[in-house]
Amino acid sequence: MYTSDSRSAGSGRLLPEQGYAGSASRAGSGTRYLLRTSFIYLIAAAFLAFFGAVYEYFSFGVYSYYMIYAFAIPLLCGAIPYLVMFIRRTGSAAHSRRAWHAGSRLIADLYHAAIATLTLGSIIKGVLDIYGTTNRLTMLYPAAAMILLASALMLAVISGHGVSSAKR
Repeated sequence: MYTSDSRSAGSGRLLPEQGYAGSASRAGSGTRYLLRTSFIYLIAAAFLAFFGAVYEYFSFGVYSYYMIYAFAIPLLCGAIPYLVMFIRRTGSAAHSRRAWHAGSRLIADLYHAAIATLTLGSIIKGVLDIYGTTNRLTMLYPAAAMILLASALMLAVISGHGVSSAKR
């Protein structure tokens, strides 16, 4: 899985073009990563739709839109964007193999954390609504997600992994 080089031999470190632990299939131009991530988000959205339906069924007619539509967050923010990137990547002839950078992984991880935070916040808000109570701390989930999303966006712009890098 990993290749060795005289520059990294003996140091125990991998070179950036070699990848990092667990990132062999997460390469920036890897269409398999895009399809797999889209599939994972589709599975999460389906599970959340099922979970919301079951929770609503056993809540004796009390429902919350936060719980009902919690599935839309991973679907609209995760599955569809990654599926669109997969279609664009496989449909174009300009999908060259770029070196995998640690910044790319951090950007993706921050984005995934933002989606997970929004989804979890929606579920918790839905549970509290169905239970009939409120909590001021539920306002922190969207704020934390926006901070994570802004961090990912700033890092993408700074490192050149943003929209403008597609023209290079």
